[in-house]
Amino acid sequence: MGAVTVVRDSFVHCFLRIAPQRIHYLKFILEAYDGLALLSTVDSRQGLVSVHYHRAAHTELFELLVDLAPSLVATPCSTASEVYVSTC
Repeated sequence: MGAVTVVRDSFVHCFLRIAPQRIHYLKFILEAYDGLALLSTVDSRQGLVSVHYHRAAHTELFELLVDLAPSLVATPCSTASEVYVSTC
């Protein structure tokens, strides 16, 4: 799983590249944490998703994501095309 974070005001927009067949799994996990984050699919074939969350939820969200994918790496970028590519 790869991650990219773009900060805007109090909310953060994070891009993740995950195995396409795991998108639904991540969506269900995030939905179970009511109000933690909102996941949207950007490109299902490439496994590119975006996660929107409040800055206050950053630690909790990334602790969860690291538990799900220990190889998660946050990489600053300005566009989704610069997303770190992961093998997960």
